[in-house]
Amino acid sequence: MAGSPSIRLGISQCLLGDPVRYDGGHKRDRFLTDVLGRYVEWVPICPEVEAGLGVPREPMRLVGASDVPRLVTITTQRDLTRQLKGFSTRKLGELQALDLSGYVFKARSPSCGIESVPLYGKTGKAKPDGTGLFARAFQKQFPLIPITDEGRLVDPASREYFLKRVFGYHRWSQFTKRPVTRRAVVSFHQAQADLLSSCGRRDRQALNRLVALPARYRPTQLAARYGRRFMKALQSSAGPREIPSTSRRRRKDERSN
Repeated sequence: MAGSPSIRLGISQCLLGDPVRYDGGHKRDRFLTDVLGRYVEWVPICPEVEAGLGVPREPMRLVGASDVPRLVTITTQRDLTRQLKGFSTRKLGELQALDLSGYVFKARSPSCGIESVPLYGKTGKAKPDGTGLFARAFQKQFPLIPITDEGRLVDPASREYFLKRVFGYHRWSQFTKRPVTRRAVVSFHQAQADLLSSCGRRDRQALNRLVALPARYRPTQLAARYGRRFMKALQSSAGPREIPSTSRRRRKDERSN
């Protein structure tokens, strides 16, 4: 729609075809660049490059426990955890002002993988239990923003599921920029019939109860409660669930950094 704010999505920079991987290569995804890119504004980020690790660079991997993994180079065993975490803190502060409506991460990357990242234990064996350091920090900072990876987007149903959540979050984000009143929250809810139609009955009922008696809450309270419940409803909506990307697109290279 002319004049509408553009939908901004964060993305792992290598997926756009930029040569930022450890070996100087890229992982361009044609759907993201040639199709989805016509409708959204990309905000490309490569944590390793922006943290000052350069291209090319020594490949790295996650080691240790899944709740406190460390990022270590494979050959020289250099621990880069603090450097990557420092970058993440700075970058997330910048992203706060960019109004992202979603993020497409690089699957299985030790910095950007959202699931099934190889995590190496003391024996040297890997288990698919890790989450990339930057992806982990992003999810903690922005728990409501929809995320996915390029592996999941191979499946049309999962693609639709992700985009539905992106549109919903974008609508809510734009709504919260205006003065919030109880009546405005009720009107927003009534306007979301298209997105909420495929959500579970329990989720729809919970939202209906919130707006049925809005006077129970202060306007800002009502908006905060509604926003969390709205995104939860979209995440658990009826229809396709996002299947782990590794079940669709196996990666030969575990060092996706």
